[in-house]
Amino acid sequence: KVIYICPKYIKDDTPKQYRQWLEMIEDSLDEEIDESHYSIPEIQEIFNIIERDQVTPEERARMFEEYNIAEMKHGEFNKGQVVGFDEGFAEAQKEGEKKIREAQKEGEKKIRETQKEGEEKGRKEGVRETAKNLKQLGTLTDEQISTATGLSLNEVQAL
Repeated sequence: KVIYICPKYIKDDTPKQYRQWLEMIEDSLDEEIDESHYSIPEIQEIFNIIERDQVTPEERARMFEEYNIAEMKHGEFNKGQVVGFDEGFAEAQKEGEKKIREAQKEGEKKIRETQKEGEEKGRKEGVRETAKNLKQLGTLTDEQISTATGLSLNEVQAL
C-alpha cells in the first residue's frame, strides 16, 4: 500500500496513527509547537532531543550547509586524487615504455656485439683449422701457411 503524505493536507479521514506525526511536521515548519498536544512517546522523544540540542533552525540550516560544502570539497578532493592517479599512471606508463625501448636497443646492441664476437671467433677457429689441415698435408712450409692464413709463424708452429 502506498501512502502519500503532506502535512499541509491533513483531513478528517487521515488515519489516526499518522495524524500526530503530520501535525508535528506541520508545527515544526512554522516553528510554533505545543508539545502537550502530542501523546505519542516517539514524538515526545524528538522534542526532548531538539530541546537538548538547543540549535535554532538557522543554526541547523548553517550546519547542513557546512556539511554539504565539506562533502562537496571531499568529493572534489577524491576527484583530484583520481585525476592525479590517472595522470601519474599515464606518466609512469610512458616512462616505462621509454625504458623498455632503451633496454631493447641496448639488448639489440649486445646481440650484435655478441654475434660479431662469435663470427670473429668462428673465423679465427676456421683459419686455425685450415692451417692445421695444411700443415698435416706437409706440402707447404710453416712460413707459407703463415702467409696464406694470416697467422703468426709461432701460431702455425704451435699447431
